[in-house]
Amino acid sequence: MEKPKNHKLKEGSEEEVSLDFGPCCACEKEDPTVRNVLLLPRKAPVPGTGWGCAVCNLPPDGLVCVICDDCLKEKKQPRFAILDLATKKLRIPMEQISTEPFDHDIQAHKMWDLISQPAKGEG
Repeated sequence: MEKPKNHKLKEGSEEEVSLDFGPCCACEKEDPTVRNVLLLPRKAPVPGTGWGCAVCNLPPDGLVCVICDDCLKEKKQPRFAILDLATKKLRIPMEQISTEPFDHDIQAHKMWDLISQPAKGEG
């Protein structure tokens, strides 16, 4: 089985990051095609190890899954989610995860859109 390649953090850098996230959260295949990251609107089982948002001040507590290219193409639903940090390659069955919602604050995003627009007459 081919291992996922490491990628440079930035051009010319010697520092690399691994994109080996472990098994697909839908079919459990483990190969370089497991590279599609899903950010779901539920709480992650381990606080501080999921997705977050700087715009609406969400902590990194959102649920994350990774799926392979085939499962993405076939729109397969994840049966597992990432438990802890993705690089640890741990999984937890979806039915064992809290259904507590975790999502963006739409009002904060609307405000961000308003304040980030250039003033009339500029650019």
